[in-house]
Amino acid sequence: MKRKAFIGLIILSLCFVVGGIYITAGMNRVVSKLQDIILLQQMHSQRKTLVEKIKEVQTDLLLKDSPHAVNFDTFVQHGEEMAETLNGCFSCHDHPVNPLGEKIGKLRLILEAYQGKLSRVYTLRANSKRLGDAKKNAYDAGEDLQHAIGRIFLKADIQIAERTAQAQLSIAATRKLFIVLVTLGPFFVLLVSAYFFGHFTRGVKVLATAFSKIQEGDLEYRIAAKMDDEFRHLADAFNNMGRSLKEQCRRVESIQQRYRMLFESAADSIFIMEAEGEEAGRIISANKAAADAHGYSVEELTGMHIRDLDDPVVATKIPGRIRRILNGEWIKEVVLHRKKDGTFFPMEISAGLLEYDGNRYVLAFDRDITERVKADEALQRSRQLAMVGEMAAGLAHEIKNPLAGIKVSIEILAEELDLGQEDKEVFLRIIQEVNRLENLVKNLLNYARPPKPHFELVDLNMLLANSVKNTQVVLKSPNHFADLKKGILFLTELSPELPPIHADASQLQQVFLNLLLNGIDAIAESGTITVHSSLDQAGSIQVVIKDNGRGFDEEGLQKAFQPFFTTKSKGTGLGLAISKRLVEQHKGHVELTSSKGEGSAFTITLAVKQDNEVFIQ
Repeated sequence: MKRKAFIGLIILSLCFVVGGIYITAGMNRVVSKLQDIILLQQMHSQRKTLVEKIKEVQTDLLLKDSPHAVNFDTFVQHGEEMAETLNGCFSCHDHPVNPLGEKIGKLRLILEAYQGKLSRVYTLRANSKRLGDAKKNAYDAGEDLQHAIGRIFLKADIQIAERTAQAQLSIAATRKLFIVLVTLGPFFVLLVSAYFFGHFTRGVKVLATAFSKIQEGDLEYRIAAKMDDEFRHLADAFNNMGRSLKEQCRRVESIQQRYRMLFESAADSIFIMEAEGEEAGRIISANKAAADAHGYSVEELTGMHIRDLDDPVVATKIPGRIRRILNGEWIKEVVLHRKKDGTFFPMEISAGLLEYDGNRYVLAFDRDITERVKADEALQRSRQLAMVGEMAAGLAHEIKNPLAGIKVSIEILAEELDLGQEDKEVFLRIIQEVNRLENLVKNLLNYARPPKPHFELVDLNMLLANSVKNTQVVLKSPNHFADLKKGILFLTELSPELPPIHADASQLQQVFLNLLLNGIDAIAESGTITVHSSLDQAGSIQVVIKDNGRGFDEEGLQKAFQPFFTTKSKGTGLGLAISKRLVEQHKGHVELTSSKGEGSAFTITLAVKQDNEVFIQ
């Protein structure tokens, strides 16, 4: 394109130079011819002036010696003017356009002879006849001079006419050429400019269209039009750029998808928050794990403030944590987070500074450690149970035998001594307290080291019915005489669809009996205890033992299954703890729902089949 433009510019310049030279030469020719014509016109005018001067002298000559004759000085003046006019004609003798050439010299001789005869007329003092002859000769000489001038300049007039016609033709031709050049020159310039402009604008239009396609995101677009010169190189460069951009975008998209997949599929909660300004702490991005952990959707989390998820006490420390992060510190802490339903759970946070695109953000990785806390609690409980087991074993050896001796001694004394009724009641209370101590040691051993279950097929409905009957039998014992006065109604809602399950019947009956007795204790005067069994959709069996007694408060609900926690005046606090351990040995679990003053419901979930394996030793 540059080479063509350069060649076109040279051609235009040459055309202008040649046209200018030609026009200048034509103008010079026209001016020269016009000068020649002007000179010839001057010669023609000079000739007419000369003829008039000769006629004036001839008139002076004819009027001589008449009343109208001019004086001598005037005559001399007219003669001198005639001579000067003729000398003016003689000055053009050497001019190249002078058509008189050789004849102008003869005219000079005739003029001199005429002047001599005129002088003779005015200087002759002879008789009138001779004077008349001289006058006639002088007049004839003047007429001859006029005839000579007429003959000489006749050819000049013809040449003047010819040269004038030639000059007019040359002027007309030059004018036409000038008009043609002036008219066609700009048209030619416009034509050449239009060629280059069209070629240039076509290439620019193709490139502009291509860049618009790229700007719109069409990285597949390529310039297919055939282009020349530099535009071809630009088109090739554009196509290469498009392929490179597509490859780069593919790589970037691949990296983004990889990081997005890592971000979205991460098991830990990930938050990106504002780190500066009034919006510091506002969540701008969160992954699905964070939304699931807190009970929100990702859209709901976006725009919330992190203090909305923190425990109120922890939320007051957020500005300080953000300042530490902005100072370059990577913080690790364990805090409580709040779910959408208002419940709290422990989170281990790890947060630091993220700088991106000139802005600073807080990048936080949060891990729900609820299971870990439970595991730690279970481990701690196991350690406690181990300690309790060791203590129980020690107590069994240190207390059991002395208690047995005390009990036997008291029984012998009670039988052999002659005691009054009041003393016998004292001995009886001693024996009851010793029995209570034996039961406490026994329960402690059962909790610390529960016996290994022996699995067999058990009809759970029959086991529940027998447990209700056994509870009613136990209530008739002297120890539960006061409970017989309560108006307690037992309701059983047992599903006939229950299949036989693998279980240790004695251990489950101990669990059911313990829960039924707890229900009796929870009822003040009258109430209902409901026993319900069912088969859920997962194929597990659920047993619900529900009472409408006094129920648990919030603290009791949290500590109900902890060892040695009791709401009874004479309770050991091991009944529910032992029941929970026995259920867990059956691969099941027990849940408690209760409200103060509205009763309690224990839900036991059991698997149908067991692997004859003891899960908790």
